[in-house]
Amino acid sequence: MTANNTASPALPQITQTTLTDYTSDLTKVLDDTRSSVVTVSSSSRTASGFVYGREENDLYIVTTSDLYSDSGEVTVYFDSSAGMKAQIVGRDEATNVMLLKLQPGFEVRISRLGDSNLLEQGEYVLTLSGRRSDTGSSSVSFGIVSEPGMRRLTSAPWYTSVIETDAVISPDSIGGPLLDEGGAVIGMLVSYNSAERTGLAVSVDEIRLTVEELKTDGQVSRGSLGIVSRSVADLRSYEKSTRGLQLDAINGVLVTAAMEDSELQAGDVLLQINGEEIKDIHDLRTKLYGMNAGDPVELQVLRSGEQTTVSTELR
Repeated sequence: MTANNTASPALPQITQTTLTDYTSDLTKVLDDTRSSVVTVSSSSRTASGFVYGREENDLYIVTTSDLYSDSGEVTVYFDSSAGMKAQIVGRDEATNVMLLKLQPGFEVRISRLGDSNLLEQGEYVLTLSGRRSDTGSSSVSFGIVSEPGMRRLTSAPWYTSVIETDAVISPDSIGGPLLDEGGAVIGMLVSYNSAERTGLAVSVDEIRLTVEELKTDGQVSRGSLGIVSRSVADLRSYEKSTRGLQLDAINGVLVTAAMEDSELQAGDVLLQINGEEIKDIHDLRTKLYGMNAGDPVELQVLRSGEQTTVSTELR
């Protein structure tokens, strides 16, 4: 038997390389947004917030009403680590929104506000917290919109416009922004259910309405119909057909759920309130923000294919 002396081919040399300068589009979004996110501290806890806007010398911060304490003292820490006492303009427990005001003597980046009415299931979203005082770092998470909808956040009868997401929301992120892929604020983070791995954010559309009330009166007075609803314009053709709606119908609001003692019921399509046409959910909610609990209203409703009038009292 002849021995085989042929040498085995040399194995290729493997070079290990670590990427150190790789960034994604999301990295840039976070870098561009970071300076408009703040840390807010009170005697009760620490959370996040974001720079909502400016009017002359006044800078407005939106954060969670969970920070409210009897002392009324709140400190805002900017991304630069500069800290300032802030005035509580007002808070709204139904939406968990608190509005702060202060006058910094330095330049501050204002958040770019998006349009939460355009959100759809499956869209990518980001969360970003203010910097922690112990580490100087902030937390970031990434996920999708699980469901844009309406939910009661407290025992109040108001159904708040919320965004459900699977993005992880850390405790220090509460009060901070929920961002779209372009870095626009589409909501304020309010809670996270670790068991279900879902978080909630109040939509920026709701925040806009709430902030205007807080800036004017320091509190929010609104009337509630006690319903969950969808804009007719958002219904698919088969959904319109099932409810006897014209396929090209775009105005009105469909009631998908109502409180037990409500004069309204699931399946109703709201067409008018006090003689004014209802275009969509945003239009209806804007009208309700201009009313008060206890106000009588008259609704034109399409029910089981027939138009009828429903008189009720706002909650």
